[in-house]
Amino acid sequence: MTLRCIYTSRLLLHTETETAAATRRTAAATAIAATATTAATATTAAATAVALAKQEQQQQQQQQQQQHQQQQPQQQQQQQQQQQQQQQPHQQQHQQQQQQQQQQQQQQQQLPEK
Repeated sequence: MTLRCIYTSRLLLHTETETAAATRRTAAATAIAATATTAATATTAAATAVALAKQEQQQQQQQQQQQHQQQQPQQQQQQQQQQQQQQQPHQQQHQQQQQQQQQQQQQQQQLPEK
């Protein structure tokens, strides 16, 4: 082999080695980028899931508050009705007692004196 052939073959070997190294670096960089993209996608998905869970929780709390606010007037009405029902017999009893006292007083006044 001539010196020129040896030089050319070494130059080709060096170029092939550089090309292979560049290909490996490109592949590694692509793998890293894909991993980073996957990680970013997973992070975004997790953040979205957390945001949706918080939103759902807030909606449930709002619904519970609305239900509670609706129940309060109903409970107050029920309590008022119960109080009225409890007071009515008491008032009736009081009226009956007054009527009985008045009747007794009238009867005593009507008794002939001895």
